[in-house]
Amino acid sequence: NEFLEALEKDEEYELRWPVNSDIPEYSKMVSAKEVWDIIIHSAWLRAEPGLLFWDNIINESPADCYEEFKTISTNPCGEIPLCEYDSCRLLAINLFHAVKNPFTNDAYFDFDKLWGTVYYAQRFMDDIIDLEIEAIEKIINKIKKDPEPEEIKNTELNLWIKVKEKAEKGRRTGTGITALGDVMAAIGIQYGSEESVDFTENVYKTLKLAAYRSSVNMAKELGPFPIWEDCLETDNPFLLRIKEEDPMLYSDMVKYGRRNIAILTTAPTGTVSMMASLSANGKTLHGTTSGIEPLFMIEPYTRRKKGNPGDSNFRTDFVDDKGDHWMEFDVYHPGIELWMEVTKNNNFKDCPYIAAGKINWTNRVRLQAAAQRHVDHSISSTINLPNDITQEEVGKIYVEAWKNNLKGITVYRDGCRTGVLVKKQTGIVKTNAPKRPEGLKCDVHHITVKGQEYFVLVGLYENEPYEVFAGKNGIIDKRVRSGQIVKQKRSRYKAVFDDGTELSPIGVFTTDEEDTLTRLISAGLRHGTDISFIVHQLEKAKGDMQSFAKSLVRALKKYIPDNIEVKGEECPECSSKLYRQEGCITCKNCGFSKC
Repeated sequence: NEFLEALEKDEEYELRWPVNSDIPEYSKMVSAKEVWDIIIHSAWLRAEPGLLFWDNIINESPADCYEEFKTISTNPCGEIPLCEYDSCRLLAINLFHAVKNPFTNDAYFDFDKLWGTVYYAQRFMDDIIDLEIEAIEKIINKIKKDPEPEEIKNTELNLWIKVKEKAEKGRRTGTGITALGDVMAAIGIQYGSEESVDFTENVYKTLKLAAYRSSVNMAKELGPFPIWEDCLETDNPFLLRIKEEDPMLYSDMVKYGRRNIAILTTAPTGTVSMMASLSANGKTLHGTTSGIEPLFMIEPYTRRKKGNPGDSNFRTDFVDDKGDHWMEFDVYHPGIELWMEVTKNNNFKDCPYIAAGKINWTNRVRLQAAAQRHVDHSISSTINLPNDITQEEVGKIYVEAWKNNLKGITVYRDGCRTGVLVKKQTGIVKTNAPKRPEGLKCDVHHITVKGQEYFVLVGLYENEPYEVFAGKNGIIDKRVRSGQIVKQKRSRYKAVFDDGTELSPIGVFTTDEEDTLTRLISAGLRHGTDISFIVHQLEKAKGDMQSFAKSLVRALKKYIPDNIEVKGEECPECSSKLYRQEGCITCKNCGFSKC
């Protein structure tokens, strides 16, 4: 809150370590807006970082009422804030099984069935803790019997003893849900509408009251978690809301305690949801929407699975810019297949689902906030955004999430990085180049081909090649390595170099043919053409433009990441695949190389 309040007032805030110390070892005042702009630019560019709203987490957490259960971090996906040595235990209830007559005019959601399912699910979760404790005891006994000296075993032994103590003292659970998106589609509610926000609140309120009633009844039967003290919890906002909504439940909790220190969450449930089932018209299919998320996309899409080329049954369908290998599978969501089965309608445009990227983001935040009111831990969820959303709007989403008392928020801008789920494209994909700023930073390359000197200027947008200018040199000092390309009126450009000199217009020493070639290359770069493909085509150039093309190749290949496969060619020595290494074409099998 301290940071975000400083941001709202456009003030400085204190960077300090330790964070909660009154006399920090390190302290520096910085502009909150400058830090914020870095965060938001990164989130817009690559979908990282998400934010954890720490004060919201601590203030709402029943576990944080107890000193030894103070939150220090979260599990990897952020849905369970945890103290040291505590465990992340997750269970997801498939909400679709509480839908009656799905995808028909008579469809409705059976809240009574959900209540009963949650009640027994919480008891099952409590049993999971006992099974965990039994497993830890076996680990501890094995360590004690191991032949190594005590000083070697003590670190591992003490770790497991502390994990066991936290399990016994807190009995923390992570009861949650999946398939919310399918449920809304099945009963005729559009995800992201006002009605969907109210429906989500009712689902999560039922989840909370049923799970807490189960935990309180277990405390009455089996005893509360060992360190329970009602006097420590009297000011907790989350528990006080239960007092308003179900006074009898709260009264029993004060009298008997509860079995579990904290109970609820919503995990991403990606792989789990692929195994969960949907049923309608006597047909059962596997694969639900994940957790609280809407459907990622309605049209058929490609799912990618990462693997190693040497593994059995693995094929390489796609290699990303980091060199990772993926298999691709064409799929569409099982819920849509069920909708088709029930309605006998095969037109995707008529289906009741809405794609994640088309949902109003304000309502998307409000929907998650409605759920968060009834979740004592947190919710792992990603707000999907269209590719053309601005950085300013991403910043507004993050601020709105904080003001709506979310505990965490992440966003994903369509196409901002290699994804596991990819929209299936048909035909030639049309793209829109990002708008060019007035000035672009540029690298200056000095190339000599067959005795002729050339300059090559590569304009950089977000540190990636965006445009190329080139011509015969003799005018730019060879010590110049960088500068800026500035757009002037009537599509004229000038270069301002770091030594203070200028070249205006840039193309004054460029022939018409050379100007045409660099314009076409620049158009390709702006619209996302892989630079390795552009270089590969230039390497094939013949005739009068060969020397000029080679000068461009020598400059541009420096921007090709290593290990990119050269498509359409094989090694002339051993017929293996060829790859780029430091810009050169190489064979990893026999060592053949061509620069």
